[in-house]
Amino acid sequence: MVVILYCAIVYFLPRINPFVPTIPNLNHDLDVTYDYGYLRGIAGFMIGMLTYVAYSKEKIVHLFTGDTIALVTILVLLVSMHLGWNDLVYIPLFVLLVLCFSSNEGKLALLCAQKPLQYLGDISYSIYMVHGLMLFFAGDFYLKLVGITFNEGEMHQIPFVTGLWSSLLFLGLVIGISSITYYGIENRVENG
Repeated sequence: MVVILYCAIVYFLPRINPFVPTIPNLNHDLDVTYDYGYLRGIAGFMIGMLTYVAYSKEKIVHLFTGDTIALVTILVLLVSMHLGWNDLVYIPLFVLLVLCFSSNEGKLALLCAQKPLQYLGDISYSIYMVHGLMLFFAGDFYLKLVGITFNEGEMHQIPFVTGLWSSLLFLGLVIGISSITYYGIENRVENG
């Protein structure tokens, strides 16, 4: 069912831009929200359940206790994203990554146990919620603020240094605002 849903989203279901229906969206990716996002959510939920079933099997977990598979998976993910491989490649790679991080007993586990990374894990839901809102409501303003402009329908290359510092600045803003929302909203709700 998971394979059918993901393949349907990527290859078979019609993709129409709701704002300009005359422009077809022919991208073969999983970047769906308003149109078939619920199908992506169902498929993601099911693959999460399957990943948990794999995690509950001791023989499978044992394969992922070392660092080698995790490092290779991270490397392949970075290369595949850089080269723009089809989105369907990412799904099994992220399943492997979840199994690696949840089962690891090596140096990767020691790295992830460091306080700054634990803190990012604590506020990760706030980061998830805040980054999307910031992109949606302030993305264009932020790009103009840091001097990055785009003309509609035109590809634009950003110099590496500009992209790096503006990305780090945006990341810092997201983490800062997410910390505020974590302590001001999320943590208050958790603690009653």
